[in-house]
Amino acid sequence: MSDEQGKNFIMNAPSSEKILSAMLGIPRSPDEHLYAIVDAAQDQRIYPMLKQAGRTSFCLYLPKIHFPADIISPELATAVPYLLQVEQNDMLIKELLSEGWGNHWLIFLICALPAEFVHRHCSNCILAQDTEGNRFHFRYYDPRVMHAYLPECNGQELELIFGPVARFFLEDEETDSLMTYSREKNKLVVERIPVGDPAEIS
Repeated sequence: MSDEQGKNFIMNAPSSEKILSAMLGIPRSPDEHLYAIVDAAQDQRIYPMLKQAGRTSFCLYLPKIHFPADIISPELATAVPYLLQVEQNDMLIKELLSEGWGNHWLIFLICALPAEFVHRHCSNCILAQDTEGNRFHFRYYDPRVMHAYLPECNGQELELIFGPVARFFLEDEETDSLMTYSREKNKLVVERIPVGDPAEIS
């Protein structure tokens, strides 16, 4: 809450249009695209949204491209992350943001590579190894995990997680902001973009 010229304000939850516009408004080269990784395991409503939209989605647990409705079991299909390219006026992404902002449904990234190559990189990041050599599934596509992980990375670890990715976008813990993570000379660059709308209260 803030007080400006005797008035009190709170930040309303941001609209999906404002969040999407903030990401699409970040300067990027013409060959760079905005992608989303959507974690269907976070909510039972997510997979039906993806299926109904009929968009080409890339299951990060599979090496192939297409939406895997006929490739994997329905139980697994509702519990895995998917990569999809974000369009300029993307109604599916707006719906996912409206329902899932603040609930860890999805993260975003900017990359110049075609979707199948982004899919390959993002899939490779899922399998990780701890200091004792044990392999595990690394849920980096959960914004809570990324917020904790990225600031602790050294240059080599940043190279592994970013690879061809120019920038990640994550919901902030305070949901009126969008957090962006990028790299400069092997160091992490963190920025916060306000996306909430101030509302006067009595």
